[in-house]
Amino acid sequence: MSDKDSAEEWKMAAMSESSVTAQVVFVRRARSELGLTRRQSQILWQLCERGTDQYQHAERLGISVATLKNHRTNLYARLGIETDAPGKAIRAVRVAWPIYAACREEWRRAA
Repeated sequence: MSDKDSAEEWKMAAMSESSVTAQVVFVRRARSELGLTRRQSQILWQLCERGTDQYQHAERLGISVATLKNHRTNLYARLGIETDAPGKAIRAVRVAWPIYAACREEWRRAA
């Protein structure tokens, strides 16, 4: 394991504890307010939290990149975003951002 991998693991461990509560709240709200599945909500959280690196998202979720792509396609369709539209991930984040920001703010107040 390289120093970079080790540093990334420490960073993720610190982040994971702090963001788990916010993520759980986000997933629940995205499911109820946007009509998403649990997995679609988790993927949308990853887009808001970490950007569009599909390989990291697939690894963190324990799924293949092909499966992740299928979930993203369904997510975009559910949000009314054309799957061949440029910037579709950014559009999805814009839809979810009010929920994401509210969950992060709730977590900060509680911490």
